[in-house]
Amino acid sequence: MASGGQAQSYHDRFNRLADRANAALGSLQALVLSILVVLVGAPAGPVFGFSATCELVFNTGTKVATFPTVYGTQHSQN
Repeated sequence: MASGGQAQSYHDRFNRLADRANAALGSLQALVLSILVVLVGAPAGPVFGFSATCELVFNTGTKVATFPTVYGTQHSQN
């Protein structure tokens, strides 16, 4: 019985964290920040000669940002 309460506690904490993350990621500030990142990052390709390292860094950054955002969006839909 005690583990059920503990599991509920973890579930509640996750829900609160997910709700806060969704609110932050859906904010105007997050939109502006993402636009600024693209505007600053777009010239990096030509500056670094479209190197494999530049592409790897940019692709990794976008995946790191996209992965939790997709899960957060799915959580908010459930």
